[in-house]
Amino acid sequence: MQNLAVFAQQTGALLETGLPLLTCLELVKEQLAPEFRTALAAVQQDLREGCSLSAALRKHPQLFPPLAVSLLEAGELGGILAEVLRWMSQLYEQEVHWLEKVKSALLYPALVLVMVLLSLVFLFTVVVPQFTQILEQMGAEAPWFTRAILKAGPALMEGGFIAAAGLIGAMVIHHWRRPQAGIPWRDRFLLRLPLIGELMLKVLAARFCRVLGALLQSGVPILQAIRVVTQTLGNEYAQNCLSAVEMDLQEGRSLGRSLAKAAFFPPPLAAVVTAGEESGQLPESLFKLGRLYEAECQRTLERVTILLEPVLVLLLGGLVGVVVMALLLPLFTIISSL
Repeated sequence: MQNLAVFAQQTGALLETGLPLLTCLELVKEQLAPEFRTALAAVQQDLREGCSLSAALRKHPQLFPPLAVSLLEAGELGGILAEVLRWMSQLYEQEVHWLEKVKSALLYPALVLVMVLLSLVFLFTVVVPQFTQILEQMGAEAPWFTRAILKAGPALMEGGFIAAAGLIGAMVIHHWRRPQAGIPWRDRFLLRLPLIGELMLKVLAARFCRVLGALLQSGVPILQAIRVVTQTLGNEYAQNCLSAVEMDLQEGRSLGRSLAKAAFFPPPLAAVVTAGEESGQLPESLFKLGRLYEAECQRTLERVTILLEPVLVLLLGGLVGVVVMALLLPLFTIISSL
């Protein structure tokens, strides 16, 4: 995404200076990742053969998503390619900025989780085997709880536990990512989770407003814009709801009424869209609402991380405490028998 932001920002700026598009691409591609340089070299060849920029980029969907292609196509048709590239760079820069915020907010909880895993690995692979030897030398009988913990150590060292966990994890991930028939229950379930679901819904609403606003401002027709937005959300349940919105638009309903009927996004979104349609300032209204949802996302993310930190710390302390207690129980028994 960072490469897309750089591509749009640099290409737009160079076009505004009056340089030919081919020259702009030649200058810009040297600042991008190798895969982008290779793709842009092919794009340059297509341009020399008479292809438009949007059509040439459409041949590389793994690097240039439908959103970017649709924006550029609208810019070409409207004769405002440089301006659309500037809007596109702002859009992707906002996405990058938001992702950086999420990463920084989740960094500490992730570190705590890693500490939990490393602590357990250390206990099971170093401490538990040594403690098992001590008990065997002393001939002490361990309680059932301690025996269960002691058996986990050798299993972990032999790799069976890791292999089983990896296999189960792979199966779960495969099932989770596999396309589901009918209603995409997993995405709907995530959206109903406390705090997490609220955050996901606001993120989707912010992205919807940003992307749709940019497309409409670039001159993309509303039906095509909704179709492109649907592809960018990354949530099957949301995509199903927006597909219903697209059908309502085809039947002549307004966007505001269609969104209200779908009842997926928070109610203020449909109300703001309706007001924007009536005033003729829909893109501007969407941008303002998108900024509002971004601010709400930030506040919700802070709440989530504030709650996650003590939970993970308690998890670390609890798991380590359980293992240590299991190791100390036989010692207490031996001492009391002396």
